[in-house]
Amino acid sequence: MAKRAQTSFRTGWLYRILKSGTIASGDEIRLLERKHPEWPIARVQYYLYHEMDNEEAMRALVEIEELGESIKKIFRGRLERRFEDQNLRMYGEDWLALKSWSTYKVVQKTMETSEVVSLVLKSLDKDVEDVPVEPGSHVRLKLGGKLVRAYSVVRGTARNFELGIALDAQTRGGSKFLHENTHIGDVLTVGCITASFPLAKTADHHIFIAGGIGITAFVTALSHLQSSNQSFELHFAVRDEVPFQRYIAPLGPKAKIYSKALGQRLDIAKLLRCADSNTHIYVCGPSRLMDGVTAVTTALGIPDSHVHFENFSVTTSGDPFTAELRVSKKTVEVEGKETLLEALRKVGMNVDSGCEAGNCGSCRVGVCEGRVEHRGTGLMESEKQDAMLSCVSRGVGRIVLEL
Repeated sequence: MAKRAQTSFRTGWLYRILKSGTIASGDEIRLLERKHPEWPIARVQYYLYHEMDNEEAMRALVEIEELGESIKKIFRGRLERRFEDQNLRMYGEDWLALKSWSTYKVVQKTMETSEVVSLVLKSLDKDVEDVPVEPGSHVRLKLGGKLVRAYSVVRGTARNFELGIALDAQTRGGSKFLHENTHIGDVLTVGCITASFPLAKTADHHIFIAGGIGITAFVTALSHLQSSNQSFELHFAVRDEVPFQRYIAPLGPKAKIYSKALGQRLDIAKLLRCADSNTHIYVCGPSRLMDGVTAVTTALGIPDSHVHFENFSVTTSGDPFTAELRVSKKTVEVEGKETLLEALRKVGMNVDSGCEAGNCGSCRVGVCEGRVEHRGTGLMESEKQDAMLSCVSRGVGRIVLEL
């Protein structure tokens, strides 16, 4: 929470009482004077937590009489080259520290099909709890250098889990690295397992529509529904080979596979026409499949809240654009093959992120001005008016961000 507050610049603050009195419900608050309009709280936060070595800004801040003494003490210390330890503020005592990354060994590597590999990872850290993976979970991997990619967890526990990765012709490096450069015995740096695509607990019936490697997002959920005797069905479209068939076969007649090589076609309209008011639909696959489901659910009047999308691949490249950062007074040039998230990190902006495929919404940033080409599913339509997903969405020409 501390990191999220400082990243978003949305924070609490204390009011100093200059003259005591009594307040009551219904009283109004009026601005009498704004002594330092050039120093909104968000800008102070920026130099407090992000650009921590800007001497010019710090010298100006320590001269502001109204600024709290505890904050000015921090800036004075930095001017004397004494930087505070942020760990206690961020994590508390050592035993409460949140471990963002852990080490895992690759203990099994299997070619599921000619293009899909499965990896089983086992934790080397003894303090990782052996809890079952929740439905709809993903995990981030560091794959050398600054390459970080997120993948759906097929099944397992936090100590021992399985991933499935397709070799993507349009890869930005992640799938190629795991297919060609990762071997049994290798040690990988792995983030926390996060449930970003959970099941709707109030649904009476669940319909899963998967395409290709998209099945990895649903294996744990399907197993959970099967074991708890809940109502569900899986419709799985493949080109020819079927990955993870060992997990699909036990589902019996509840799972139907459509092979393009055999001329079998998934009729989305026919499939969803029977969905009732408490059926929830989950979709993971290529853009064409996602677009097809969107068109059908819109035509049938199925509420957006009952349709859940999980992108496993999103096109992030496009025309270059410029992002002006209103609070930090910086200008960021985003290249055509670069994401906004990557460009922001280059200039020291520590923006949170999770799936980095446009699903979870944790990388959202505020948009003050400009037009945005929205991608991914992590924002509702109403949120797109003043926010964007920095991992996949792109600005058009010039945009201004609340950063």
